[in-house]
Amino acid sequence: MCFLLLVKCLTATAQQNYLFAHLGLRDGLSSNTVSKVQQDSKGYIWMATPNCLQRYDGYRFLNFFTDGRLLPQGALNDLYVDRKDRIWMVIADSILGYFNTTDFKWHPVKVRLPGHIRPRNATLYADRDGTLLLVYRLQGFLTMNAGCTEVSEQYNRIPLPPGWLPTQFYQDAERNYWIGTANGLVKYNPFLRRLSYAGHNRDNDAVINAFADLKMVNFFYEDADKRKWIGAWPETGLIIKSWDAGGSVQRWDDVILRATKNEYYTVYGVIETAGATWIAGENLFAKLVPGQHKVEPAGKDAPGAYSLRYDVIHHLFEDREKNIWLATNKGVYHFNPPQHVFNFMHNRVAGKDTAFKQEVTDILETRSGEILVSTWGYGIFSYDQQLQPVSSGLFPNNSGLKEGMVWCLEETRDENIVWGMQNGWVGFYEKKGRRVTRIRPPVFQNTTVRQVAEDQNGNLWFGTQGGHIVKYTPASKTWKLVEKTSSPVCRLLVNRHNEVWAGTIWDGLYRIQAEKEQRIHHYMPGRPRGEGIPGLAVPDIAEINDSILVFSLDGLNILNTKTGRFRYHEKKASLANLAIDRNGVIWTSSATGITARSSDKSAAAYTFDERNGLDDFSYNYAAEASLKDGRIVFGTNHGMVVFDPEHILHGIKNHSTPKIRLAELYLNDIPVPADSILALKKIVLGPRRISLKARFTTNTFHTVYPVYYQLEGMDRKWKTATATGEVLLDYIPSGKYLLKTAYLAENHSLNGILTIPIEIRAPFYKTLWFFILLALTVLFLLYLLDHYRMKRREEMEKLRTNIGSRLHNDVSATLENINILSEIAVLKHLSDPKKSLEFLEQIKFRSSEMISAMQDMLWAISPENDNTSQLLLRLQKYVGILNNRYHTHIDLASDPKVALLKMNIQLRYEILLLFKRSIKALIHAAAEDICIHVGADKNRLLYTLQFSHQHCDREQLQHFFNNREFVSRVKNLNGKIHSSIHTNQAEIECRIPL
Repeated sequence: MCFLLLVKCLTATAQQNYLFAHLGLRDGLSSNTVSKVQQDSKGYIWMATPNCLQRYDGYRFLNFFTDGRLLPQGALNDLYVDRKDRIWMVIADSILGYFNTTDFKWHPVKVRLPGHIRPRNATLYADRDGTLLLVYRLQGFLTMNAGCTEVSEQYNRIPLPPGWLPTQFYQDAERNYWIGTANGLVKYNPFLRRLSYAGHNRDNDAVINAFADLKMVNFFYEDADKRKWIGAWPETGLIIKSWDAGGSVQRWDDVILRATKNEYYTVYGVIETAGATWIAGENLFAKLVPGQHKVEPAGKDAPGAYSLRYDVIHHLFEDREKNIWLATNKGVYHFNPPQHVFNFMHNRVAGKDTAFKQEVTDILETRSGEILVSTWGYGIFSYDQQLQPVSSGLFPNNSGLKEGMVWCLEETRDENIVWGMQNGWVGFYEKKGRRVTRIRPPVFQNTTVRQVAEDQNGNLWFGTQGGHIVKYTPASKTWKLVEKTSSPVCRLLVNRHNEVWAGTIWDGLYRIQAEKEQRIHHYMPGRPRGEGIPGLAVPDIAEINDSILVFSLDGLNILNTKTGRFRYHEKKASLANLAIDRNGVIWTSSATGITARSSDKSAAAYTFDERNGLDDFSYNYAAEASLKDGRIVFGTNHGMVVFDPEHILHGIKNHSTPKIRLAELYLNDIPVPADSILALKKIVLGPRRISLKARFTTNTFHTVYPVYYQLEGMDRKWKTATATGEVLLDYIPSGKYLLKTAYLAENHSLNGILTIPIEIRAPFYKTLWFFILLALTVLFLLYLLDHYRMKRREEMEKLRTNIGSRLHNDVSATLENINILSEIAVLKHLSDPKKSLEFLEQIKFRSSEMISAMQDMLWAISPENDNTSQLLLRLQKYVGILNNRYHTHIDLASDPKVALLKMNIQLRYEILLLFKRSIKALIHAAAEDICIHVGADKNRLLYTLQFSHQHCDREQLQHFFNNREFVSRVKNLNGKIHSSIHTNQAEIECRIPL
């Protein structure tokens, strides 16, 4: 098995310490045994465990178990992700197929096993053209056909020699195949279709000749320098060799054994980085240095949260972020060599491997190029420009280590070295005499000398644990106490204006004029914003230019010395060290890591932590140095952190920006394939209540970016998703929305915006078409109502017109009759007075009838009489008049339902006339015991007359029954007449529909 990995690394000044991130059972792995790691084009990491295919997006695992449901049942042997993002898998050594990452469906491929191959030890290999091979170790191999429907020996293009059973395949950049077999290494040239191997080297290949003696070849690899690596395990034991283009062969197995202190190991492959070559296997993960024939183990089972623990490394993989993934028997590890830009180192002495872990108090680069490091307890260490320990010219025979507890270092203009020590001691190294002297000035009162700085006049300033700020004048060799603070002095700086700035631990900041030896200002909290410092502690001070100073307080503070105004950066953590690089970028250290920022508050700030190689956050106040080559060194409680700021920022500028992706989607807690949803132009949901849960990721595993989201159409501002990138939208109202997601980049801007249109359909009673239909319905009903009202009005007008016309006709006819009768009565007045009297009686009767008809007509057309109750009252009134006038006995009864009947004017008027004419006719016929009943039956008016005809005028009664006017009135009302005559009684019933 062979792994290829290209990673750009910094040239290390000492063996690089790498920090590993770990994924195990508690993080979601289905098993700690991981055999393979791959990555698809979307950035998802796919892992093979014994019983599960797992997808990892930096936050969570998505599991696909090989339990016979989604995937076939059996052990997952190997996996490979092709260029189409199909995940090819071998399950139970005999089941082959691919898993579609879009719809999560399994697609089987037929395996045509020949009789000589038993299904065991199956692995996958894909060449540079994407052709897939199913390899059965030491048995044979099968090749995939062009349609990806089956694998079979009939598609094999490499004709291995008989008996040369394969263990591993590799294809180099020239498309030559190198096959490890039980009998040795085989080369196949696909263009010439020619094999070369030991005893049959037709190409006379130098590599075949160099490795001709090796049997049981397990891996082969060619690096960028055309160096060939091979691993074999003949009966004599493990052999690892390399062959370079010059024909030189090196053996590595013994070198590895010595480096691992004789621990048993096996090798599964060699990998290459730019400037480093790695080798991995059982009990082995190390960096090879071919030029020095040297091995540097990465170490395992070391204490600490970021150490590497394993027994076997099954597979190595490099993702697109240049992370290296290690599939082991104790979970998955990953680290990023290019991002390990901070190198931590313990102090060492030249010629010895002993690591001194005492805290570093100061770093000084001398004019001669030697780098001195002071420690608390082990004196002063010396290094060259590559930070390799050297025998110091200042302290021969490592005599600097005897200085004990050293707190500070300073080089004078005369290239003399001064250092402060415990209990008020000061050390001097004089370059001219090459001698070291130590003194203990009484002015320090036996307190530790923590700081020393030289002013522009060559005078030395000292700060002590007891709060003394002391000036030493070399010319007169005098010591003077200039200022006494109430706190230890942790930093002294002389700026370009020859002012001494003193930072204390709990007494603020002092500003002293060096020549006049006078305090100019004492900065303390409590002043108006912009005029004072926010805290008491000032651990470090640095000068940007002749008017700008920066201070590490509770956060970063910047002072303009000309205006006296402070600017404050956001407080995130208490700062310890601070340094200004050659580009003016401010670098600070704190308990959360190292931060780079500009003096411009609005500019981006970049923070570095364990992911960048930092594993010691216990920084010492003012223990820092900016080296001449641009590197910065910070002192910690156990050593030093060294980094190149220009290299780091260059990497940030050239950093490729990731894309945000939809990893998971749940609708009402039901999972939905994310890729299928994204293929839609928009997500249409509803009309029921919808709960949407989506999880987004950048698929970045070294740098974790916070996810933000905004539901446009509901949210006015961006919101922060959960720590795992989850967005929960509960019961979204109906409408059209745009779900926008982005990640927060290092420069605090939202990048990689992903938009998903969402439409929540409303219930039909909330839709626009429903409201339009409802409005149209209301308008139609209003139209019908108005139409009915107008029609009723027209009918009423027509009825009133008809009634008026009839009244006009009746009145005209009556008046004409009266006129005629009047003339006749006048003519008969003298000749026949009796006849004239009869005519006058007729005139009176017709006048009375006319007045009564007019009254009835006026009553009928009056609006207040438009109900049946008024009709019954008028009938009752009319019966009363008749009883009084004719001394008759007429009973009128009505059903209560009659009052609820609806009648128009014409009907009321006709019924009124019918009632009056029929009653009056019976009275003229001398009917007795008249009973009238007005009832209702199924929207019909029932008018019943019962009377006694025992003493009736037969002629009048017969006239009533044959009265055409009465019958015609009933028929005009579409009514029916039912009459029955008995011996003494008679009954007439009129049924009039309404």
